[in-house]
Amino acid sequence: HEIRRINDELSLKYGLPILMDNDLRHNKGMTWHEWDAKKDGNSWKEQMRSDIQSARDKASSWEEFKELMQQSGYKIRETKSTVTYTVPDSDTRKCRDSRLGNEYIREALCNYWKTRTQEATKETPGKIKYE
Repeated sequence: HEIRRINDELSLKYGLPILMDNDLRHNKGMTWHEWDAKKDGNSWKEQMRSDIQSARDKASSWEEFKELMQQSGYKIRETKSTVTYTVPDSDTRKCRDSRLGNEYIREALCNYWKTRTQEATKETPGKIKYE
């Protein structure tokens, strides 16, 4: 586990994709009730992941992402190292970003926007640049 953690940290630091075990890492520590809800398509955590991905794809920065999530009804509590999301209209359904999976942590989201911006601003081959 230690080597995997170090690999994930280095991948995030250098904007590389994090290797996933076919999404099995999301199931780590999953209760039977969570597993059953996910199997039946009623998992609030899966809905949270979907909402985060949707906001991530629409946003271009962390601040814009937070605004979109809050417009969707989520409460967001940030600490120096973690983010906790609270489901709309619930004070009991909360989840830390790291429990959703590595691609949902703040640093990974910021790397996503950075990479997307870099790809969008790359010069196309053969294009003449005037200065």
